[in-house]
Amino acid sequence: MPKITFKKPKSILFLHTQTQHWDKTEYRALATHTPTWDRKTVVSPIKIQANQLWIEEAIGQSPQFLRADIILLSTLESSTYLPSNFGRHKINHFLQLRTQSEENELYLDLKDDFYSMFGSPKRDNFSITPLKPQQSVEILLNAKIWHTLAGARRATEYWEFNYFVAHWGIFHEAETTAQPPNQILALQADKTIDLRVILY
Repeated sequence: MPKITFKKPKSILFLHTQTQHWDKTEYRALATHTPTWDRKTVVSPIKIQANQLWIEEAIGQSPQFLRADIILLSTLESSTYLPSNFGRHKINHFLQLRTQSEENELYLDLKDDFYSMFGSPKRDNFSITPLKPQQSVEILLNAKIWHTLAGARRATEYWEFNYFVAHWGIFHEAETTAQPPNQILALQADKTIDLRVILY
C-alpha cells in the first residue's frame, strides 16, 4: 500500500481507560482499595512499529485526519482530531488536554467538576504533567457517586479509574494498509501519578 507524506507533522496520542466500581457495602468489605489493572490492550486502527506510523488507508485519506495536527486515539471512544492551536480539550470527567506556547507543547490537566456534584471530594484543578514524545503516564483517580443527590434511590457507588496516556511521537509520514492495523500494546507507563483521595 502507498505511503502518505503529511503536509504538516502530526502528533499521535493514545488513551486507554479502565474502570472498576462497587456499591458501599462491597467497597467497604474490600481487603484493599488498590485495584488490579490489565497490563495489555489491543490498539487499532493506528499502530506504531519500529518508530513507523501505520494507519488504515481509508482513515489516512479522510479529510478530518489530513486537516488535524494532533490525533487522540482512544480504546473506548472515537478518535479525536485537533488543530495545533486548539487551546483546551476536555477528554473526560477528569482529564483535559491543553496546548501552550508557540511550540504547541502538550499538557494534561486535571479538571474535577463532575463527580463533586454527587458527593465526591473535589480536587483543585491543576496541570498534571507535560506530554512529551515517546513518553507515557498512568494516572490513578477515584470518586464516589451519592445517588440521592441526583434524585435516585440507589446505594452510593465507589469508582476507581486508571488512565494510560501516551504520546507516541510526531510523524511526517505513514505507511497505509487496506485493513485496520492492530497491535497488542503493553501498558507500561514511564511514570504513575496517583491522585486518589480517601472516599469514606
